[in-house]
Amino acid sequence: MTTGKLLDETATLLIGKSILNVKPGKRRLTIVNGGQTGVDRAALDSAMHLMLPCRGWCPNERWAEDDAIAAVYPLQECGSATPAVRTELNTIDSDGTLVLSRGNPQDGTPLTVERAKLHGKPTLELNLDESPDVDAFWAWINKHDIRILNIGGPRESFAPGAVYAPTRKVLDLILDPTA
Repeated sequence: MTTGKLLDETATLLIGKSILNVKPGKRRLTIVNGGQTGVDRAALDSAMHLMLPCRGWCPNERWAEDDAIAAVYPLQECGSATPAVRTELNTIDSDGTLVLSRGNPQDGTPLTVERAKLHGKPTLELNLDESPDVDAFWAWINKHDIRILNIGGPRESFAPGAVYAPTRKVLDLILDPTA
């Protein structure tokens, strides 16, 4: 292998899902949230898998229901132990909010929707029990010119074993700008 080819392959890997391969009507989104178990964690893992930029605000000491949020997640402590503060900051720091849930959202999820609406940010709610309409998702993204997407929904304790995996499956499908 020549050095030039190796550098080209490395550069493509570092760019992630190469901008050159982004399909028309799609874009590389930046994903934000607070890193809680369930939907938040699935969104961060999906973003990292797709090599999309991600970040967000989390409670002090990187608190989550399963212990401190791992350092692999690029989150910043918000200066408060109250999860509602990180929810507010993540809605402010995004262009729109995607909520994934089953049935009526519970725990902090309604607060996420409320805060997004308060700050004039568009929201889209998807039911994890239904197949997502990928085209409708990207039409919503483009209509609202969303580049930084806040993703929220129930934590894993809301429905143990039934939140993370379906969320990850949906997000790996809809967030991939090259698919």
